[in-house]
Amino acid sequence: MYSQNRLITTITTITGTEVFYMEEGQVYSQFKRLQNARHSREYMQQLINAVDKNEVSIKKARCLGYLIKIFLDTYEIENIEERVEELEKIAKNQGRLSA
Repeated sequence: MYSQNRLITTITTITGTEVFYMEEGQVYSQFKRLQNARHSREYMQQLINAVDKNEVSIKKARCLGYLIKIFLDTYEIENIEERVEELEKIAKNQGRLSA
C-alpha cells in the first residue's frame, strides 16, 4: 500500500545546500511554499486529485488539509492586522490634519 520509501533530494540555495527527504506519494515533486490563499487552493486541488488517484493516504491528506487550514487562518489574521495598522495610520494622519 503506502511504503516508507524516501527519495533524497538536494537543493542548492544561496545560503548553502539543503537535503530534503521526500516521502513516496508526495503531492508535489518539489516542496511547495504556500504564500497566499491562491497557493493553498492550488495545493488543495492537487491533494484532492492525489487522494482520488490513491497516490496519498487519507490520513496524510487529512493532516495536510488541517495544516493548510491553520495556514489560511494565520494568513487571514495577518491580512487583517495589516489592514488595521493602515487604518490606524490614516486615522492618525487625519487627526493631525484636523488639529
